[in-house]
Amino acid sequence: MENLGTLLSLLNLQQTKVAIITVISSVLIWWIWSALDWIWFTPKRIEKRLKQQGLKGNSYRLMVGDIRDMVKMIKEAKSKPMDPYSNDIAPRVLPFVVHTIAKYGMLLQYSSFSTHLFFCSSMFWRK
Repeated sequence: MENLGTLLSLLNLQQTKVAIITVISSVLIWWIWSALDWIWFTPKRIEKRLKQQGLKGNSYRLMVGDIRDMVKMIKEAKSKPMDPYSNDIAPRVLPFVVHTIAKYGMLLQYSSFSTHLFFCSSMFWRK
C-alpha cells in the first residue's frame, strides 16, 4: 500500500513538472516568434509592399539598417573641407540622403533598426 502511495505521488510530481515545462516552452516559443516577427518578418513584408507600390531604396538589413552607411558617409563628408563660397551644405549635413536621392530618386525609403523611413522631396511633387 505504501508503494502505491509513493508511486502515485511520483506520478503527480512528474505530471506537474511536464505541465510546467510545457507552459514555459510555449511561452518561450511565443516570445521568440514575436521577436522574429518584429525584427525580421514585418520589415521584410513592409519592404515588399513598398517596392510593389514603386518606392525604391536599400534592402532591409537586420537590426542596423542603413545606420552604418549613414555614419560612414557623415565621417567621410566631415573629413573633407567645405568650399567657403558655397551655400550647398546638404552634402555636408545630410550626405546619406543626398547620395540616396541621387541613386533612387526623389521618393525613397530607408530603414533604421526595424523601422522604415520615407523621404519625399518637394521637387517630387512639382513634376
